[in-house]
Amino acid sequence: MPRATKKLYTLDFNIKNALTLQKDFSRLFETLVYLEMIKRGAEVYYTDEIDFYIPAENRIVLTMPFSNEDVLFKKIESIEAFIIENAIVHVEVVTMSAETKLGLPYAVVEMMPFVQWAIVEGEG
Repeated sequence: MPRATKKLYTLDFNIKNALTLQKDFSRLFETLVYLEMIKRGAEVYYTDEIDFYIPAENRIVLTMPFSNEDVLFKKIESIEAFIIENAIVHVEVVTMSAETKLGLPYAVVEMMPFVQWAIVEGEG
């Protein structure tokens, strides 16, 4: 997306760790999800509020490693306009271990652990 803040993803996680003392598991987790999608050939975009947007599949992927349903509801509420405007039909929320599925009038929201998500992503 043209106005989104620029992000840098590296194939080698140790490069960032060598250059900084700051350790951010959420960013590392986001990078893992990104690399999995790129490995599968997805054309991925992002915005300031959406981690990954795949327009060809009308799908967004959010990374929320330590999330629960309450946090998920708040996040979906904050991006609801984007979901409707872009005709998103599937929202995937990748976590460490949480799992749930929500059926909204405009999209299916599925929260799943990374291990399960990576297998499903590989089938697509």
